[in-house]
Amino acid sequence: MINENIEKLMIKSGFTSDDISLLRSINKRDGTTFIDNLIDLERRFYKLIFINTLIFWGFAFLFLIAGDVNVIGFIIAIIITIPPTLFMLSFRLSYRAFIFMRKYKRE
Repeated sequence: MINENIEKLMIKSGFTSDDISLLRSINKRDGTTFIDNLIDLERRFYKLIFINTLIFWGFAFLFLIAGDVNVIGFIIAIIITIPPTLFMLSFRLSYRAFIFMRKYKRE
């Protein structure tokens, strides 16, 4: 009953049926609940924001310190490093879980 209500709220919040079936299979495999998975995905979203910000500021710092570095090299470095972090941390699901938890955390 509770999982059905959570699934309805997840669909209302932007999760697709594929996302829900993926989370359901993770639940069966690990013995967790939807809420556990959503909390984990929300934490992953915070990590993603922190890591990407850290990467950006690290490259910006190197760009400002080094004398012969050009803007094109900085942009290429950002383009090369940020997509793998987005892929590894599953940005789409993490963002949806973040939005879901912001909406329904206190209910």
